Amino acid sequence: MSTLLDKLQQKRDEVLSALKEARKSAYDNTECLSCLDRIEALLRDESKLTLLEQINEKHAKVRVLAQELREVLESPNLDWEVKYDAIFDAHQKKVKPALEEANLSLDYCDPDTSYEEDARAYVDALESLCLDGKTMWHW
Repeated sequence: MSTLLDKLQQKRDEVLSALKEARKSAYDNTECLSCLDRIEALLRDESKLTLLEQINEKHAKVRVLAQELREVLESPNLDWEVKYDAIFDAHQKKVKPALEEANLSLDYCDPDTSYEEDARAYVDALESLCLDGKTMWHW
């Protein structure tokens, strides 16, 4: 599956190719050529793509944690109290710091009814957060 970064780089390359063609028709218009030069310089600025790549890597950490917690949730060998403890321990130690690093916030409704309902609500909300940012996430 193509990543967002790959798609951005592909689009950038397409625009650079179009700029090359535009240069041919603007060969005697120095103002137009100057503008095309500035556009090309912006498109070639790799730092912006690197920044997007870093953001995507941080989001990917959260996605991996969501997948791990789904596996805990679906584990047939654990009772719901153990699952609950494992999930919310992971929240404090791993998920919360990863969310903060990715500048994401998890908003979910804690039903506060049973270990199962609470754990399901949390993992569902975490997965939903991943899906809501589908332009940056790769499932």
